[in-house]
Amino acid sequence: MVPIGLPFLFVDGDLVFTTLEIEDWNDLTTPAQIDECKLMLIGKVPSAPSLNLQAFQSTIYLWGPWLFSRHLVIFKPWVPATPLHCYDFSTCAFWVHIYGLPLEWYSDAMISRAVQSVGKVLEVRLDAKEGTSLKSTKARVDIDLSQPLKQGKLIRVVDKLLWLDFRYERLPHFYYSCGKLGHYATYCLDIPDPAASKPTHHVCVSK
Repeated sequence: MVPIGLPFLFVDGDLVFTTLEIEDWNDLTTPAQIDECKLMLIGKVPSAPSLNLQAFQSTIYLWGPWLFSRHLVIFKPWVPATPLHCYDFSTCAFWVHIYGLPLEWYSDAMISRAVQSVGKVLEVRLDAKEGTSLKSTKARVDIDLSQPLKQGKLIRVVDKLLWLDFRYERLPHFYYSCGKLGHYATYCLDIPDPAASKPTHHVCVSK
């Protein structure tokens, strides 16, 4: 067997290895690194004819968020000259529906303004509802996972107070008392004892 990656020559039919200094790397990998690698998956898309990888990547990234057993799985696009440990997984994009807008405010600008407190607005959609002239309003927003989800927003229009209700698509599990994603009551650092107070943070989930 020829060691992988080792230069070699054939001299008169005999295999002769070039003289190289061999470094011993056996002690450079820790058990923790091995355990981390065991949690990784390496994939390939075998296809003939070849798959449009750019479209495939866009589908994975734009059609999220992805859930496995109600757990959030975050995908990020490749960033040049960036090691894996430098990727930022502290945010994730969710579709947020806005209810309560007056009809004259159904525009990209007003929807963006309505949800700007939720996070960074990436995209706005105004979709006509089937069989009606009304439109559904939603925005794709990059949300900071360390912050509680916003329930909505109270706004003043002339002499009226209006409540804009936010409803989120495809939410993973979250703790209602603190409003944060990614953990249940037993793992909450903000409200560790669920019996200490009743849930006060309610978030609507859009089907």
